Amino acid sequence: MKKIMIIFLFVISFALFSIGLFYFTNGNNDWKKGLYFQKIYGYIGYVNEDVNLNLYYFNVKDEVEPFEQIFLVTNIGNEISIISKSIQTINKTKNYNERILSLTINVEFGLYEISKLRFLYDQKVLEFDLGNIIIDYRKSEVDSLKCLSFTYLQSFIDGEFELTIKNIKPIEVMISNIIYENDMFIDSNSHNLILNYNEEHVYIVSLTDTSLNQFDIIVFRPIIEFKKTDEDTTYLKTTLMIPINKNNINIDQLIAYINKVDT
Repeated sequence: MKKIMIIFLFVISFALFSIGLFYFTNGNNDWKKGLYFQKIYGYIGYVNEDVNLNLYYFNVKDEVEPFEQIFLVTNIGNEISIISKSIQTINKTKNYNERILSLTINVEFGLYEISKLRFLYDQKVLEFDLGNIIIDYRKSEVDSLKCLSFTYLQSFIDGEFELTIKNIKPIEVMISNIIYENDMFIDSNSHNLILNYNEEHVYIVSLTDTSLNQFDIIVFRPIIEFKKTDEDTTYLKTTLMIPINKNNINIDQLIAYINKVDT
């Protein structure tokens, strides 16, 4: 009886080992080596400041990161050069690293529609699709009045972004416009709204399409155009941070994603 029990336990142990080995081997085969950039959609406004852009990607199985000669590419094929770059790892696992490629880009004042990342490696030109990111770089001839405070969340909630603007100075201020040059956002807020001292108004901006891919990222940094009611000078101001809508991705979702993406 004891001998039979030992044989039985051996068979069970071997079976469990075989199953574990099968899933381990096939699980590793699911991880297709490469770089996988998440697509980004939205609008980022800048006023008299460095223009920065964060790109989010997964490096699976320690793929080479040939980021020495890289360019951003607009929707009409123009290259934008990079002033500086840095890489930050935000999640490290056995099979992949989740990272941020932070870029400071070289642009003149104007509107740019970013669609691709291009880099040169091993005498080849490679590209990654980045989605559709509108960079609006504006110049202001006057320093912005320090009379407004902004309160906002760092994300869209149920497809809506709320921005509370408050007048913190004893002057009368007109909020002329909330600028975001992108059709994916819409608002039903009043323009030329007057705020007296300590008054505030909540602006609500909604997504026109909430059916984006779960891997897609939304960025939104509007430019606020305002002035004192007793003068004609127009001032421009942006939020301090760039609100971002980014979903958490589990391992099964990531494996399914990288196996259908063509790098």
